[in-house]
Amino acid sequence: MTLEQEQQVKTRTAEQNAKIAAFEAERRREAEQTRILAERQIQETEIDREQAVRSRKVEAEREVRIKEIEQQQVTEIANQTKSIAIAAKSEQQSQAEARANLALAEAVSAQQNVETTRQTAEPIVLNKLP
Repeated sequence: MTLEQEQQVKTRTAEQNAKIAAFEAERRREAEQTRILAERQIQETEIDREQAVRSRKVEAEREVRIKEIEQQQVTEIANQTKSIAIAAKSEQQSQAEARANLALAEAVSAQQNVETTRQTAEPIVLNKLP
């Protein structure tokens, strides 16, 4: 083999080695991109999962708060209803007491009228006696 042929073989070998190295570098670059994309997808999936968990938690807390508010409203309405019933009963009792007091006052007044009439009538009757 001549020097020129050896040089051509070396050149071709170097070219082939360069092509192989370039091909391998491209494959490594593609593999790295694939790995990066896979990691990004994993991260995005994890972020989506965490957001879904947070959303469910927020929704559950909101529903609990709504139930608490509804329970407070029911309790307040029950207390108001009870207060209204107590006030109505108190009003009825006050009216009954007022009627009883009025009846007592009328009875006392009637008794006083009877006494006054009796006292007034006694001297007249005594004067007319023979």
